[in-house]
Amino acid sequence: MKIPTVALALLAVSALLVAGGCKRGRAPLSYSVVPPQPKTVEPPPLAPPTAELRVEPSSIERGQKAVLRWSAENAREAWLDPEIGGVETQGEREIQAFSDTTYKLTVWGPGGETSVTARLRVTPAPPPRIDQTREGQRQRFVDVVSNIDDVFFGYDESQIRPDSARQLESNAAALRNLFADIPFGKVRIEGHCDERGTSEYNLALGDGRARAVLEYLTNLGLPAARFELVSYGKEQPQCFESNERCWSRNRRAHFAPAFD
Repeated sequence: MKIPTVALALLAVSALLVAGGCKRGRAPLSYSVVPPQPKTVEPPPLAPPTAELRVEPSSIERGQKAVLRWSAENAREAWLDPEIGGVETQGEREIQAFSDTTYKLTVWGPGGETSVTARLRVTPAPPPRIDQTREGQRQRFVDVVSNIDDVFFGYDESQIRPDSARQLESNAAALRNLFADIPFGKVRIEGHCDERGTSEYNLALGDGRARAVLEYLTNLGLPAARFELVSYGKEQPQCFESNERCWSRNRRAHFAPAFD
């Protein structure tokens, strides 16, 4: 059976339309591009602080003086022990010592904390030439007592601290020898305070500090009759700035010669 020519033409046109429709309906291909991720850059670590502490000379005779010198890098704060407190990150200070002492410098900075130490050795001084006259003995008494170190106290306290106890034991040894050699003369123990608080309160606090020192010395065997007590409260500071460094130096018991 022959298909009419018209029908064949219609079939061809239909096929072309179907093919074209399929081509027009095909979804275009798509591609996704992932951008490169930036690299994470870690900040460099903060440099730790470094410090140096020297004592020159490193050995002295008892009662002589030496110089502490210190410096620090990558540090913002510095503290010196014993009994010096906050300092600049670089400096020097003259010190007087009557016994072996280890000094410690601690510094802080953004990179952390570090400490260094320096030891000062103290050797006994040669025995002084003894002047047997009363005036000579009196002068020796004044010289020895005037060179005895203060002891220090915490804020609003009259208890003897461990570092003050060690100093008092050294002071007691010097006074014991002095009292044995010279039968006259007394030692005045003066109680002092920092500037905070009323005058009346600080007079009472200074008296408590002087009495605590006397009790400690008499417990070590020294005769109470060779001492006298006085409180100056906050009236006789040895440092005049209004900060903890000065206040800590003013909270003290001081030793002075006294004669009837």
